[in-house]
Amino acid sequence: MMLNKLRRTRIGTNKGTPRVWIEGRWVAAAGFTPGARYNVNPTADGGFIATLDKAGRLKVSKKTVKGELLPILDLRRPEQTPGQHLMIMVSDGVIQFTPEISE
Repeated sequence: MMLNKLRRTRIGTNKGTPRVWIEGRWVAAAGFTPGARYNVNPTADGGFIATLDKAGRLKVSKKTVKGELLPILDLRRPEQTPGQHLMIMVSDGVIQFTPEISE
């Protein structure tokens, strides 16, 4: 079982649409393996949460690096602001993205 693990990322863009791209072993450790289904929903704090769901609308993508198959989550988020930083909390079956509060 994987307990909460904190990461940080920045919202980028692809063809003018804000997106978050995460990949790697830490994504797989949360259960988001290539081909797994999941849903993404907004949260009250302006972030969003990805939750594994066998009937999910989205599917985890993949790529191979040096013979190792790695999962990819490519999340298009038009309501987010490019360049904004997000804190990512990872636990079993859940990846939560929370906007960083700048002071």
